[in-house]
Amino acid sequence: MGLHSKTFTTKLFAFKCDSYYNKKCLPLLLCVGLLLFFYAHILQYFAKLYLLQCHLNSVDLNETCLKCGAGWELHGGNCYNFNTMKSSWNESRDSCKYLGGDLVKIDSREEQMFLFGRLSNFTVNEQDKFWIGLTDSEEEDRWLWADGSPLNSSLTFWADNQPDNKSLDGAAEADCVRMGKKGGADFLKSWFDTSCNYPQKSICEKAAETGQSSCVYG
Repeated sequence: MGLHSKTFTTKLFAFKCDSYYNKKCLPLLLCVGLLLFFYAHILQYFAKLYLLQCHLNSVDLNETCLKCGAGWELHGGNCYNFNTMKSSWNESRDSCKYLGGDLVKIDSREEQMFLFGRLSNFTVNEQDKFWIGLTDSEEEDRWLWADGSPLNSSLTFWADNQPDNKSLDGAAEADCVRMGKKGGADFLKSWFDTSCNYPQKSICEKAAETGQSSCVYG
C-alpha cells in the first residue's frame, strides 16, 4: 500500500482513500474526530459525577463546623482577637465584650503556646505586651479569671519573680496581668502583673460559632 493510500472502515461502510486530502475522506475524518472529542468529554463528565458521589458518601451533611467572624482566629474550638489598640484592663475587657467575647482565659499549656507564638507577630519591644483576663483586684493574691473562676495554681505561666505587685505607672497596686516576650530558657513563662490602668494591647476570646453543612474541605 502506498504512502498516501489508506482504508477506512466503520460499521456502516468501508472505502479506500487514495490521499489524506481526498474530498471523500475529509468528512469522515472530521466525523471521527468529533465523535472522539464528544466521547472524551462524556467520559470526563461521568468521572466527575463518580468522584462527587464518592465525596458525598464520605461527608455527613449534618456535620457541625466551627467558624469565627472577621478579625478572629480559630484555634481549639475558640476564636481569638488580637487587639493592638492600647487601653486599660477594664477598657480592654469592655472592647472584648462589645465584640461578643471577653479577655482571654488560658486553660492549658497548649493554649499558652499558641498565644505566645501569635504574639510574636504583634510585639515591637519588651514592654509591648497584651492584657489577659486575670486579676486579683477583688482580693490581693487571689487571682481570678474574668469569668470569675479561680486561677489553677498548677497551671500558671508567671515570669521569674512574678507577680511582684509592682506597677509600671507608679500605682500602689499591680492587680492585672499582661503577657508577652521575655528572656530566659522557658519562654512560656510570660505573665507579668502591673497596674490595671497601664495602657496595653489585649487578647479577646469567645467560643467558636457552629453551623451545618458549611465546612470547607481542602
